[in-house]
Amino acid sequence: MILEKIGERRYLLLYEPRMADWIASRIPGMNPDHLRRMAATCGVIIDGELVAGMAWSGVERGNVEITFAADSPRWATRETISRLLWGMFVKLDCHRVTTRIAASNKRAIRFNEGIGFKREGVIRKGWGPDEDAIILGLLRDEAPGWMVSNMKETPRPVLAAIPELA
Repeated sequence: MILEKIGERRYLLLYEPRMADWIASRIPGMNPDHLRRMAATCGVIIDGELVAGMAWSGVERGNVEITFAADSPRWATRETISRLLWGMFVKLDCHRVTTRIAASNKRAIRFNEGIGFKREGVIRKGWGPDEDAIILGLLRDEAPGWMVSNMKETPRPVLAAIPELA
């Protein structure tokens, strides 16, 4: 596993196999086996505590699908969000990031729209037999200015103490 400094007392946790279980445990109906097999993951550590994670998969034709999970909203600074999406737009060279959210998860939909994602459609029963999924997308050339300006630096790995995943 690798830690990358992304801000004051903030680190990005990379290559940690237990992140798939951590993320899946915070999203109702998410299958951890599927995440472990099909997705790459990372975590956000603040003051030595793991507070958020992101999984991504399906990189195809310049599109990638992501999922966020968090225990606390304090992870969601512009700097942290920019760094996570830097990996998708710059490192993976994607022109588009897609996310699917349970239609009942109004808070997550509002959050994603607030950082620039556009609501694009509904997948009927796409979150299981009893719930629709909302599709949101963010195009690289439509990313907010604050996000783009924070994507210019190339991050550097650092060594630091790694917290236990709970």
